[in-house]
Amino acid sequence: MENNNKEEKIIFSSGWKETEAFIASSRPTYDILITNNYLYLIELPSSFVYDAGRTVLSKAGAFSFGALGALAGAPMLSAKQKQLNKHRSSWLDEDENIISDDYKNITKFKIPKEKIKESLIIKSKLFGDKFLKIKFENNKIVLGNIDDEINKLKKYLIN
Repeated sequence: MENNNKEEKIIFSSGWKETEAFIASSRPTYDILITNNYLYLIELPSSFVYDAGRTVLSKAGAFSFGALGALAGAPMLSAKQKQLNKHRSSWLDEDENIISDDYKNITKFKIPKEKIKESLIIKSKLFGDKFLKIKFENNKIVLGNIDDEINKLKKYLIN
């Protein structure tokens, strides 16, 4: 007999930054996992996420000192990305399939499948930047990401 409650990934989307946080460098970062049962908003440990300051320093180094400056900043970003990938590997394999339910321990909130489409709104700001607003029960959060990740969720919401 098949277990219908087993979580199966439909969409995994990474690197969502909270856009309404007060201080830019302390903005929480999230992954979004949509399964056959729920949407999980997974809060990533801040120690694993590279912050905007390091990214800016790396880019400034590349601009100011060319390849040498870029090389100096790249290891910081690379080390944080490796830590993050190792952390994610406790619940996702390299093909982003769910291998454990460890993500449930760091989930900020979860939305039942039947409530996902009414809880997610994708909007555009004045200059075209898109963002995702999630409203569920007493929770509200506004997240930003690159267009590829936003379009991935938009495609899911349309279907």
